[in-house]
Amino acid sequence: MAQKSKTRSPARGRSGSVNAARIRRVVAQMLLAIVLLGAAVFGLQKLKTHVEHDLAFSSDPLIVVVKNRPSWMSDNVVREIAAIARPKGAHSAFDRQLLVDARKALEADPRIAQVNQVRRAYTNQPGDTLELDCNFRVPAAWVHWGQYYWLVDRDGCKLPEQYSAAKMPREIVGEDGRINLRIIDGVRTPPPEAGRKWDGDDLAAGLEMAAVLFNRTYTEEIMKIDVSNVGGRQDRDAAEIALMTRYGTKILWGRPPSDPDAFIEIRPEQKLASMKDVYDKFGRVDMRQPWIDVRFEGVRYPTPTAPASASIDDRR
Repeated sequence: MAQKSKTRSPARGRSGSVNAARIRRVVAQMLLAIVLLGAAVFGLQKLKTHVEHDLAFSSDPLIVVVKNRPSWMSDNVVREIAAIARPKGAHSAFDRQLLVDARKALEADPRIAQVNQVRRAYTNQPGDTLELDCNFRVPAAWVHWGQYYWLVDRDGCKLPEQYSAAKMPREIVGEDGRINLRIIDGVRTPPPEAGRKWDGDDLAAGLEMAAVLFNRTYTEEIMKIDVSNVGGRQDRDAAEIALMTRYGTKILWGRPPSDPDAFIEIRPEQKLASMKDVYDKFGRVDMRQPWIDVRFEGVRYPTPTAPASASIDDRR
């Protein structure tokens, strides 16, 4: 019997060729996708580098803006704070570390109580401005110690500013002739480092007194608050607080306004009323006398032609 010869199926040969071609096309497409993706990533990186170094990277100093600048803040203080926050040398608009460093530098400044926000902004080009949103310590008085006068806020925190006696007159009185900040004299405790509270019941009494005198027309002639006798440490019978005027005269105020034993004298509001009456009648808060005493009923003064204690209504 004759044997049948085996032959290869044409259908299977064609199917294998088709599969091989399909695989080659898929591989080619994948390779092309990989090449295109690599080119895109490379191009984006080059573009990012170009933007950061050629467009967003600037050697010009950053513009620094203090948002909600307090009315008392001088241009000089603004410049000092801007110098603290401004980075040295060239910088990038995308540099986040710059903002972190600026915030740390501001938080270390004694004049700043709290840093709310530091952010980049646009003025002439992207990221050329640094905006500072901070809560600042409010200056309240100059404290005399040794050869210098030191600035403190209303809580007694010592600020960096200090001046010699020669520079003090223009720091006390503004260009409009009104009192900027008064001097507290006679404290016993030396000044601490900037940013720390200056301890002492005498300084606390002086700051309280400065707040009572603030923004009253008839107190504009009072330049200095003498607290050297607070607590009666020099003379228990003398006034604990004395107010010194621009004429070199003195107003004997007495105990600190919130002293729990202040009932020994008339109330602070009565003392202020007496000072206002004196100012209204005499045009000067010192009654044109070397001193006046407002601690008790009836203003006392050392006139040679009148009793040692009298009401201002007696002086016509």
